Amino acid sequence: MAMLRKNLFDNIKAKLTFLSMLITNGSSLNLLELNIHSENFYASLFNLIFDIHLQNVNTTTHNVASIDLIDNENKIFVQVISNAKKTKVENTLKKEILKSYKDYTLLFIFLGSNDNISLIGKSYKNPHNIKFDSSKNIYNLKTILSHIMNLETEKLEDISNFINKEIKFPIEREKLDSDLTKVINTLSLEQFSDIETPNTLPFQVEEKIEFNKLRPRYDFIKDYDAYMGILAKKYNEFDRVGKNSSFVILKSLKSEYRHLKELYSDSVQLFDKIIENTKEKVRESNNIDDVSEEMLDFCVWIIIVDAFLKCQIFENPEGYKYAIT
Repeated sequence: MAMLRKNLFDNIKAKLTFLSMLITNGSSLNLLELNIHSENFYASLFNLIFDIHLQNVNTTTHNVASIDLIDNENKIFVQVISNAKKTKVENTLKKEILKSYKDYTLLFIFLGSNDNISLIGKSYKNPHNIKFDSSKNIYNLKTILSHIMNLETEKLEDISNFINKEIKFPIEREKLDSDLTKVINTLSLEQFSDIETPNTLPFQVEEKIEFNKLRPRYDFIKDYDAYMGILAKKYNEFDRVGKNSSFVILKSLKSEYRHLKELYSDSVQLFDKIIENTKEKVRESNNIDDVSEEMLDFCVWIIIVDAFLKCQIFENPEGYKYAIT
């Protein structure tokens, strides 16, 4: 039973993380269609987690400005947003129309993988005294997963089945192996006059994230760390036949980082640009016609996180002690 719970939760976590990153990347390019579809997705997900009855306000007669989901039976309002800013919360709390719904509790669901954890527990201006507790009523990927983790096994099965139907991402190992091989093969075609062994000393991941001001990508880096074993195996397969793919890719990413560092002072923008440029290199190849856009994202994210962990992109904190995490 313990193994079943772990497998169910790992599947839920992987697919919600994947959805979170898709939303984040889409928002950065002002592609918001997925955000709109996610309102209905999170309504159904929260109904499963908390046994409530949220509906999209567009399907009800209670069309309230700045509110996306509503449960009239349990008197709950929800706003689903990707903009992780305190002002966004307060702008909703000050809406005049909320005065008519003082017996409703207001919840916020933050989409994407931005640094919204810092908004939990803060003090907010609440001029109409709406029922809102920032320590309990703000949800993001981390807090949603913490609620899911403590559910009964049967409930985990229901949520896992729902997510499998909604998020059609082929995360199965065979498909990942196949597509990751194609992406590695494409990225390792770049030619260098010399192949130097990268410095891969282990280090404290959290410290490097903080040092490089990448806290908004903390969950992203930590979650994709779980796939490093799969990538290492793939690299070894290429290296055994003399292709030196891991060294070529790492050196290419290091060169890309040094170039983009001169153009982007914001670390998060720099991190995202490295990902986008790497995906573009792969797209230009004729070898990945059968690799979906979702799988391309997933494979490139794994490779970029590996380069970060191997200190080929972004700076090492000065003076810290190397330690295996």
